[in-house]
Amino acid sequence: MGLWQTRFFIVKESNIVIEEEHEEEMLLWGESPLNSDSLLSISKSLHQEKSWSDERIQYGKIDGTCLEISYDGNIISEITCRIDVRNISLEILREIVDFMVINKARILISETIYDASLDSIALTIKQSNAYRFCKDPLAFLNDLC
Repeated sequence: MGLWQTRFFIVKESNIVIEEEHEEEMLLWGESPLNSDSLLSISKSLHQEKSWSDERIQYGKIDGTCLEISYDGNIISEITCRIDVRNISLEILREIVDFMVINKARILISETIYDASLDSIALTIKQSNAYRFCKDPLAFLNDLC
């Protein structure tokens, strides 16, 4: 993952348990099929690309904004989204939100759940290291030392 990318998981709403949050269990989609219209729609903005793994379907460029669906056999093990903070497209962000809404999903970052909305994505971008890096790369790298 590039320093210019922020990443989050897309999880099924039905996997979210308030009392006992286990990230691995929340990531698993199981055999629940994704809405085929949502996949067709996302593929118009983020074209399907060859993934580095045969167990992943990748929409978008790996070093840009992309959505990755990971499989373990026929079971969806996780869905990851990376946003290229250098080149943010409101149209693509809307497509990602629509994908989540249609599939009854939410955003998961570091055990925190966010609604599937443009506001939530904007908040996660502004709080990310990728945003800090893109805003001032030298200051970001100096903070690491």
